[in-house]
Amino acid sequence: MDMLYEMIFLGLFDASRSNKMPMPIRIVAAVLVLAVFAIAFAGLVVVAVVDGSIIKRIIYGILAAMIVWYCLVLFKRNHNKK
Repeated sequence: MDMLYEMIFLGLFDASRSNKMPMPIRIVAAVLVLAVFAIAFAGLVVVAVVDGSIIKRIIYGILAAMIVWYCLVLFKRNHNKK
C-alpha cells in the first residue's frame, strides 16, 4: 500500500514539474501535493495539542516541523530546476 501512495505522490509531484503538461494540470497537481502536506501537518498539530503528555507533544511537534521542512525542500528544488 505504501508503494501505491508513493507512486501517486511522486507522480503528482513530477506532473507539477513537467513542462510537457498543460498549466492547469500542473497547478492541480501542485495543489494536491500541498494538500497532502497540509493534511499531515494539521493532523500532527491537532494530536500535539490534544495529547496531554509533554514528550508526545514534543515528538509530534518535531514531526510537524519535519513535514514543513520537507515540503519547502521539495518545492525549492522544483523552483531551482526551472
